[in-house]
Amino acid sequence: MDTLLGSDALSFGAEDFWTATTDNRLVDENDINFLDVGTGSGAISVALVRSGEFPCKGNIAINLSADACSLAVENISTLSINKNIIRVIHSDFRTFLRENKKKNLPRVVVANLPYVPSSRMSIDESNYEDKCALDGGGDGMDVIADLLKALGEVRRWEGSSVSRGPFVVFLEVDATHTPELVKERVNAAMNQTLRFDDSSNNMPQVSYAFRKDMCGKDRFVICEID
Repeated sequence: MDTLLGSDALSFGAEDFWTATTDNRLVDENDINFLDVGTGSGAISVALVRSGEFPCKGNIAINLSADACSLAVENISTLSINKNIIRVIHSDFRTFLRENKKKNLPRVVVANLPYVPSSRMSIDESNYEDKCALDGGGDGMDVIADLLKALGEVRRWEGSSVSRGPFVVFLEVDATHTPELVKERVNAAMNQTLRFDDSSNNMPQVSYAFRKDMCGKDRFVICEID
């Protein structure tokens, strides 16, 4: 699949992931099929729709960069995907989730967020790419943990129509992120927002699957949250 890329649109390749614009942030759909966070070039959203699993409207792609959103819209149009099937929205994920908290939580979330540990930002990566698209904080998991917290806050919002069923989050992580670290950070983020009391019976259950990239390193994480 050929897509245009820009400095604000980092793309790790939709095929690799699955084998291993507008200023209005409110969506009309009561149910969001998938939410593509940090969509960049739009490649992942296009791949999801082309898979046949998400053919209808209610598929949302968001990005903090307006330029990246414009690029995603162009790629979606060039690849003959109906704009009503994938809606591209210029927003950060915290604002988007907060403003759409009355909607049903998307059953699938894919996120290509900054994951490079801050200590590495003085090396090659920061010389070629936008720092904001790479720097994931101390251990590289800060932004990813923030997304899980935001999803948890929407899920437990009282009085909403948010589905209480399971949802799945697909993440890209750094090669230095061990399965143990990923589980620790994700569990902590979900427990912080979904824990209703001190009873262990009310703790969210998260199952994990790890997928390797073309170099044989664990780079993709699938989290299913009940």
